[in-house]
Amino acid sequence: MIFKNIVFIVCLFVMSSSFSKVEPAGKVLRGKGLYTWFFIDVYNATLRADKSNELYKYPLSLELSYLRSLSGEDIAKQSAKEILKLGGNKYIVGKWTVEMNKIFPDVNAGDSILANYTPDTGIIFYLNRTKELGKIKDQKFTQAFLDIWLSEKTRDQEFRRQLLGIKN
Repeated sequence: MIFKNIVFIVCLFVMSSSFSKVEPAGKVLRGKGLYTWFFIDVYNATLRADKSNELYKYPLSLELSYLRSLSGEDIAKQSAKEILKLGGNKYIVGKWTVEMNKIFPDVNAGDSILANYTPDTGIIFYLNRTKELGKIKDQKFTQAFLDIWLSEKTRDQEFRRQLLGIKN
């Protein structure tokens, strides 16, 4: 029994220390939301960020926890479509799509992709908070990608308000 307790405590310590390496300091839970597309639940999202309204001035994390299986190619393609709808340049978004295709894996229900942003280093993507998928230092990409959910021009304003913790 004592051995099981020790193993349990060691496992908790290892898990908590690996999470702290993934999450930059100084962030608080801003909000959560369920993203639904035509009555289909696609993912739960969680935003951790500074309480400031200047989102890109401080580190932030956006985590999407998928409720269904999707291909990495579809994730990259939909991300590119949303960036274009927000006014992205077709040529530049095309280059970013190539990078996103290299980074985003196929996901199954229960998987998550965490996007960690810091002003100095850009964005680092993780699968299930443990496996680094890749990083992009381009600040224009970083903001364009995160604007899919956080921009005042995003398609789903209610979802944005949920993530930012804005009360109606």
